[in-house]
Amino acid sequence: MLFRSFVDRVLALAFSPDGKLLAAGGGESTVNGDVTLVATETGAVVRRIPVPHGDAVSCLAFAPDGRRLAIGANRVVAVYDVATGRAEQAFDEHGGRVMAVDWNAAGTALASVAADGKACVWKTSPWEMIESVTLASGAAVGVRYRGPTDTFVVAEGDGRVQIGRAPV
Repeated sequence: MLFRSFVDRVLALAFSPDGKLLAAGGGESTVNGDVTLVATETGAVVRRIPVPHGDAVSCLAFAPDGRRLAIGANRVVAVYDVATGRAEQAFDEHGGRVMAVDWNAAGTALASVAADGKACVWKTSPWEMIESVTLASGAAVGVRYRGPTDTFVVAEGDGRVQIGRAPV
């Protein structure tokens, strides 16, 4: 199956937890970005989510329940409702391109890292930042939660990996 309905280039991919949707994000750098949700069984486009942050989508991640999608574009992390495509929340805390996002296993926290060397964690109900860490290397390229814990790891641009905790 070949999909050809994307704006410019695809830079980020994520499967929904049940595997029924593929989210493909991308766009034209410094111009626009969007996310296309595709049904994995049929290849049909389910929804397009235009991202109004003036840049291509660099990363995305489904919440563990599959109802929300976190999107990193430019310096913004935004959370969208998958069923409606509407923005639920947006954060403009980073001073550089958002490089990675990840949800904790319970879906109660969302972490992001950016090229500015900052790692942020938000709790989801109510939405509020609970952790912000400036990394020594000045750049972060990845973040992942460790299973059903409040521990996350950050991959830094200089080859270091840092472990953090953000109890929700």
